[in-house]
Amino acid sequence: MLLLCGVCPSPGPVSTKDKKVCLACSKTIKGNVKPLNCNECRGSIHWKCPGLKSKSLTVPHWTCWTCLQPFNFSDSFFEDPTEFQPSTPSESDVKASELNVLKRHANNLKLGHLNVNSISGFKFFDVKNMLTNNLLDILVLSETKIDDSYPDNQFYVKGFKLYPQDRTNFGDGLIIYARSDPLTKNVKNAKTTGLESITIEVRTKRNSPRFILAGLYRPPRITKEIWTFELERLIESISKLSDDYTLLGDLNCNILEPDKEPKLGRRLLNLCDVYNLKCLINKPTRITPSSETLIDVVLTSNKKKFLHAGAFNPDISDHHLVYAITRASCPKWVPKTTTRRNFKKFDAKKYNEDICFIPFHVASTFDDIDDVYWAWERLLTDVLDDHAPLVQKTIAKPKPFYFNSEVIAAIRCRNQFKRKYYVTKDPNDWEKYRQQRNRVVSLRRKAIKEHFAKQCSASTREFWSVFKPYLYSRKNQTSESIQLAEGETIFQEQSKIADILNNHFLSGTGAPAVPDPKNHHSIFTIKTNLSPTEAFNFSSVSESVAAELLKSLNIRKATGCDLIPPRALKEGYPSLNGPICSLVNQIITRREIPSI
Repeated sequence: MLLLCGVCPSPGPVSTKDKKVCLACSKTIKGNVKPLNCNECRGSIHWKCPGLKSKSLTVPHWTCWTCLQPFNFSDSFFEDPTEFQPSTPSESDVKASELNVLKRHANNLKLGHLNVNSISGFKFFDVKNMLTNNLLDILVLSETKIDDSYPDNQFYVKGFKLYPQDRTNFGDGLIIYARSDPLTKNVKNAKTTGLESITIEVRTKRNSPRFILAGLYRPPRITKEIWTFELERLIESISKLSDDYTLLGDLNCNILEPDKEPKLGRRLLNLCDVYNLKCLINKPTRITPSSETLIDVVLTSNKKKFLHAGAFNPDISDHHLVYAITRASCPKWVPKTTTRRNFKKFDAKKYNEDICFIPFHVASTFDDIDDVYWAWERLLTDVLDDHAPLVQKTIAKPKPFYFNSEVIAAIRCRNQFKRKYYVTKDPNDWEKYRQQRNRVVSLRRKAIKEHFAKQCSASTREFWSVFKPYLYSRKNQTSESIQLAEGETIFQEQSKIADILNNHFLSGTGAPAVPDPKNHHSIFTIKTNLSPTEAFNFSSVSESVAAELLKSLNIRKATGCDLIPPRALKEGYPSLNGPICSLVNQIITRREIPSI
């Protein structure tokens, strides 16, 4: 038996670890069902989930939506098997490999830098897609070319903190995007006039040791003496805050050829030797037909705290994106879920018929008003669960609206020209790639313009929702989480922050002694000049008033903590008039308000 191929001497029970799970519905795919497999991530999906019929349709090359998104898709989707295929690993293969590395380390803190060369245009949408796809936790953008005329809300990304530095006379602007989960705050550092810098303090957990991260950009027009002096002063200032620090940015110093005139790379390497800094990037970060340079760097004082570092071309600018994965654990990005009522099979007529049979009068037998309200709410919720049950949904990631079939075809052609150039190094192939790259940018701009034009022409509400981020407002969009620094400890739990603030204001210095105002002479003067008025009393509510209020409810308003939406009350106004009127009158009669 052992000589037979495929026969195990001790087979044992069948393992359940290899079960396939559908990428769309997250349900297990049965063994007798043939799934649709993604060519990139090898994930599986039911044929019925995307609306396909396996018997009548054959899909030889299929890619899931996650792999199609920018900074997620592999270039194998855009290639034709009959076209040119290089024998050596291409830039597209390198990019796919680097993306897989970033995805595998989802629980580690990931840092990155990109010279975006103006973010005020359409490149912001590509950067936003990269951040929302959870590829990086902290991203430094240099050469943003924005000033104080651009509101911060225009570059807001949900779930990230924004640390901007506007463009100056000598520089081109910096931005740091930091996830809300890690504890980050801006740090005042040595001022620089030529070298641009932003410094933040990062803590992955509340009591974890901090490390300093600085984003840098050196404009080429700054002289060697100025940027060298300012960089030395900046490093000395950062080292006083913490021994663990990392510098990311574009310093325009070629480290691959440090001794090439004007020897800026050698000057930077000498500084790294003096301050014991190590560069984690060892490949070109800017490739042109005539040169390959390493000018985007990741410098760290503690190389042992990093697992991996690399660079790849994100097709946003002529610079590569450099990244580094730390050993520090980062809070896992948990998708947010919402609980709402499902009104898909809701029937208002049957709903009102069932409400008529609810014994709301039973709730009046309780002595405590809190018990009365609890029983009344429980009776209504039981019926509402039958007609509009509660469903829990995961908030899906926003899909790029400009990613249509025309853009996909243009990207496919662009990547073919790019792969061919990296093998042949022919200037003609580079020119074809450059022209097709510009065409992709043009098509993407056209799709974005059409999207905004369509959104603005629908209604006034949608118009303001689209243009509100681009207008100045006293209320800026901020991160959802609130952080509170109490000494050396930073708190992020909302309940803990509420307790700290409550104790602070309750145990304050105390109000100064104030005499009783009842004995003030002005009070006696007012009483003598005015006659006493009647005491204020609440009047009972009639069913007609309750009906008018129910019919005037706005169903677009948010649902309260009782999970009874305004639509459920408005649809049931023919039957809920009496019960609601009776409940309100009991509250008025007992002169008590429910605490729940």
